Amino acid sequence: QFGYAFKETTIANQPVVIQPNIAIQSSNFDALENTMNVYDFTINFLLNSSHSNKLSIGYQNRPIFDDQTKKQKEYKGMAVIQYQISLK
Repeated sequence: QFGYAFKETTIANQPVVIQPNIAIQSSNFDALENTMNVYDFTINFLLNSSHSNKLSIGYQNRPIFDDQTKKQKEYKGMAVIQYQISLK
């Protein structure tokens, strides 16, 4: 996993830190014939320049396995949108 937080900027008169990141997960499960590799690209928007108020928009490319042969058939993409707020 690798990410970089850019300097604080202003969007709609609010302080925001933009933090893109990429991640690769490789898993070897006994039940599957192939290694499972998942690729992620995400952009975090740290609202008020804090992890306590964060919007994340990302894309995952993940393998699809055949339920009978347990072999990888293809890759499919998935859009991910998350909002995180910290309650104190």
